[in-house]
Amino acid sequence: MVRLSELRKINDEEIIKREAFQTHSGNAMGIVDLSFNSESTSLVTSCMDSTLRIFDISDNQIKLSNTIECEVMTNWKVESYNGRIYTGGDSGIITPYQLVDTKMEKQA
Repeated sequence: MVRLSELRKINDEEIIKREAFQTHSGNAMGIVDLSFNSESTSLVTSCMDSTLRIFDISDNQIKLSNTIECEVMTNWKVESYNGRIYTGGDSGIITPYQLVDTKMEKQA
């Protein structure tokens, strides 16, 4: 937690200006979390519209490669690990997804 007494004004010299090399706007609602795979070749976003979107970023372009419909309130947090995607949310359940023939399938 940051205390108000610890905040300080940022000088113009301390601000690093960055420009997006590319953006993607295909989400119906806000993105609540995102995760890169270990090779940094794909990115998964978790959205408020109960979807996961998987993007191929291997050639520095953002290309949508898959969309997964999730149950409501189950995808507030997303993590990529060993070829799987794990989600968690208000349900208190961790849901794993596995890539099968270029489609993500929910694991039992």
